[in-house]
Amino acid sequence: MKENFKILADKFSVLNVQDNKDFILFYNKNKNEIEGLKDFQTDEELYLAAVINHTYGRSLLYESKDYKNAERHLDIARSMILSYKNKFSITLKEDVWYVQTLRHLLIVSLDSKNYRKAKDMLKELKFIDGENTNEYSLEEKEISRIEKYRLLMLLAYCGMGLIVISIIYRFVLETSLGSVGRIGTIVALIGLVGGYFYKDSVKKHGT
Repeated sequence: MKENFKILADKFSVLNVQDNKDFILFYNKNKNEIEGLKDFQTDEELYLAAVINHTYGRSLLYESKDYKNAERHLDIARSMILSYKNKFSITLKEDVWYVQTLRHLLIVSLDSKNYRKAKDMLKELKFIDGENTNEYSLEEKEISRIEKYRLLMLLAYCGMGLIVISIIYRFVLETSLGSVGRIGTIVALIGLVGGYFYKDSVKKHGT
């Protein structure tokens, strides 16, 4: 292990990595040295850099809900492992750090309501973490429920908007918009009734 890696490894080894505040302080204090961890010659060097970025991203996620920076550092950890997996013969399905990084990235996407990214994370997790396929499938169903609920609520609001416009034209401008009010009522009812069936999380009923 090169000297700059060894110095950081010694500092890292005495930390309680479950203490998010302590680790955030460690990263900020050693930021320049950590960002200088490149050109990995051994898997030990690679994992030192990847784990530090992983743990910092995780700490930002749970301690300060700093989703943007948490995602950035988790992505750095993920990219490092992907870039060197062939050189060091890394099997992603057996790599605990890689799987945990994806799981934290999934939480970032879900908490920040970026469901497109969440779907990508779930697709990869289902492929490499087969033991938890049911959990990921349930999360996919929950995302699908949320998207349908949002669409139906949008229909409801659009329908109510048409009703309001029809009323304004009839009583304020004394002009009839024909069937606009009826169409608005139908659309609003479809949205509200449909939304009722998708309002509850499917995860409440998951096992």
